[in-house]
Amino acid sequence: MRLRFGEIAVLSILTTVLVFLNLTPYSYADLVGTIQVGTSSYGIAYGNGNIYVANFGSNNVSVINATNTVVATIPVGTNPAGVTYGNGNAYVANYGSNTVSVIDSTNTVVATIPVGTNPAGVTYGNGNAYVTNFASNSVSVIDSTNTVVATIPVGPYPTWNAFDPDNGYVYITYLNGNSVYVVNGIVQSSSSIPTISPPTISITSLSNGTHITTSTLTVNGTASAGTTIQSVQVGIDGGALNQASGTTSWSFLTTPLGYGTHIITATVTDSNRNTASTSVTITVDTPPVTITPPTISIASPYNGALINTSTLTVNGTASAGTTIQSVQVGIDGGALNQASGTTSWSFLTTPLGYGTHIITATVTDSNRNTASTSVTITVDTPPVLTMPADMIVFPASISGTLITYTVTATDDSGPVSIVCSPSSGSTFSIGTKAVICTASDIAGNKVTGSFNLTVLNPGQAIQQLTNIVNSMNLPSYVTSSLDTKLSNALYSYNIGAMNNAKNNLNSFQNKASSYCCNSYPVKPLTNSQANLLMIDAQNIINSIP
Repeated sequence: MRLRFGEIAVLSILTTVLVFLNLTPYSYADLVGTIQVGTSSYGIAYGNGNIYVANFGSNNVSVINATNTVVATIPVGTNPAGVTYGNGNAYVANYGSNTVSVIDSTNTVVATIPVGTNPAGVTYGNGNAYVTNFASNSVSVIDSTNTVVATIPVGPYPTWNAFDPDNGYVYITYLNGNSVYVVNGIVQSSSSIPTISPPTISITSLSNGTHITTSTLTVNGTASAGTTIQSVQVGIDGGALNQASGTTSWSFLTTPLGYGTHIITATVTDSNRNTASTSVTITVDTPPVTITPPTISIASPYNGALINTSTLTVNGTASAGTTIQSVQVGIDGGALNQASGTTSWSFLTTPLGYGTHIITATVTDSNRNTASTSVTITVDTPPVLTMPADMIVFPASISGTLITYTVTATDDSGPVSIVCSPSSGSTFSIGTKAVICTASDIAGNKVTGSFNLTVLNPGQAIQQLTNIVNSMNLPSYVTSSLDTKLSNALYSYNIGAMNNAKNNLNSFQNKASSYCCNSYPVKPLTNSQANLLMIDAQNIINSIP
């Protein structure tokens, strides 16, 4: 720490050059020269025919003889400040190292004496050197044996001093003071020097780290001192000190304190201007604020919904006691993505695969409170539709044939509705017709299939009946006889002789009947074969105009 001589000592020399004047009696003083010394010269003293200069910045003492010549530069302690001469020695107060260096007539440091904190001024008298200890508020008394024989408490920041040989008193200035401390320079025996206890102070009503809920509070405490207590003062957050009520037991009512942390400092000062302080840190808590937590709901889709599209729009609402910062939606525990809107929001999903999915919506308010809700939906697979193969049927009448067919469908989500056009049981006119069927499940999935249904015209039916006969592996005479009847019927039909065609088909039926059946004597046609041929022939007859 460097002594703030700009504040406490207007007499300090702040240059590294010593200026001297010609003080010839009865003439004006003239500047006759300058002498280069150390850095930042401060204290100066005369003795033994020499000038001793304390160089604060270079930590040494310059010795100047009568010819204005620096004859010695003597290293001393850190930041030498004050210097005095007495008893054949120069005494140097080393502000930075808390010591006094003793220099004898040979310009040798013969002793380094520990004193108080930041010694500044030093004066000699009554066989002693008196050292003002700026930071420890005391005066150290050093006798001729270079021993500190007394430490005298004084007020704050003692700086420069002077000894009056007429009364034996030491006079001491102090920082920013408008008075002077006066100390009896005669050292008493150790048994007669009073011991003065330094003051103490404590805050009893608050412990460090206390939390309070009121803006004002009463601070209580105790104080003690070896002398009279002059004052107890309290300050808040480094601000001005204000007088407390009482001394040894004191109290202080604070002004209103804002929310947050505050440092309360109590300071006691005794009649010797010795001080002591103590502090506690307290916190004025902000009152709790009731904030309605956010809420969120999904309006669509509903929980358990079956959907039939790979993408869907999720809609919902949200609310909060503060501002809604965001609404986000995630699928199956994946990353959350921003929805559109806040109090009323929507979100379009990416394509979803078939199966079950969990949709989660999360709202975050400006206090970073969150709420979430979820629904489980199923992307339903389409039903499986089973259609019959293309069908070819004989005509049954001029208007066509009544046809029944079977179409089936399965689905993993439940029943399936099947609609076909033309429906089973409809009469199909002669020619080819596409039957189209649509299967719908409860999720709304639809699948469509079709097959062709052909009703043969009479000519095609006669040819088809011929093919049936030929496929029965009948005896050749039977096959030839039946084929002849069918061939004659086809010829008549093709030339427009419709009655001849019908007659030939009737003859075909009679032949088929005559070749039946299995009773004795055994005939070539079985009952089922004969019935098939006779029914088909009859249907053809019915369809010929």
